[in-house]
This record gives sequence, C-alpha cells and structure tokens, in this order.
Amino acid sequence: MICYFDTSFILSAVLEERPQEDHAAWDQAGERLASDLLRFECWAGLRQAALQEPEVRRDEWTSNRGTQIDRFLDGMTFKSIDDAIERIVRRENGLAGCRTLDAIHIATALYFAPHLDEPLVICSFDRRLRSAAEGLKLQTHPSLGDGAHEERRG
Repeated sequence: MICYFDTSFILSAVLEERPQEDHAAWDQAGERLASDLLRFECWAGLRQAALQEPEVRRDEWTSNRGTQIDRFLDGMTFKSIDDAIERIVRRENGLAGCRTLDAIHIATALYFAPHLDEPLVICSFDRRLRSAAEGLKLQTHPSLGDGAHEERRG
C-alpha cells in the first residue's frame, strides 16, 4: 500500500490522541509520501500542544515527542511545494472549498498519484481534508464511511 500522510495522522500518533490501532496504516504502508509542508506543520503543532503541558516539564515533553516526529519523518519521501504543486492548485476546481494547507496536501497527493504503480491512499483524521480528497476520487484512510472524527489539528 502506498500512503500519503498528513499532519493530523502524524500528530495524532505522537500526541497519543487516538488508539494505536487507528494508526495501523503507517505499518501497512510500503511507501510513505508527504509534502514538505508536513515538516513545518508537525513542529508547529507540537509547539502548540506543548503549551498545554506544565512549564516545569515542557522541554522534556517536547524533546521526547520531537524525537518521535523525527522518526516518522525519517521514514518518508517528501515533495517540495514548487511550481508543479501550484499548477495543480490553480487548475483543480475540486480544491475550491479547501483550506489552503489542505489544498497543498491534496495537490501534492495528486502530483504523486500518476507516478505510482498502485493507488495512493491519503491517511488523515481531518474530515474536511478527506472529504475534499474523496471528491477528487482519491482513496482515504479512514474513509468518511468509517465514522472517523475530525481532529483539531491538521
């Protein structure tokens, strides 16, 4: 299985927001893809989450979870946000209702898709991103029919 991962999926695992079995797609993925945007969003989301931790242990908490983020990122292939991604955002009417960062994630998945030997699965816990992706005929995990809830990050 070839998977494209968004921020809600990675941060959910690092911040332990969902049961571990909800993240099984990570282990099932033969290839793991993402936008460079993921790197920035993960660290910004981690810093935001750290504000909820007591100040006396915040640095250690952030360091431990930062190490987890690095492990996830080390196992991925990234696509830079470049002219090719911009062209997809410009031409794809199905991105009209997306938040900007979601449009970049989906455009990146659309960039990868024709270069792969099997269908791409977008792994996200963000309901709006999954809805937009499914509207463009991309597979998602979990699919909207699975009843997965939207995460606050992503």
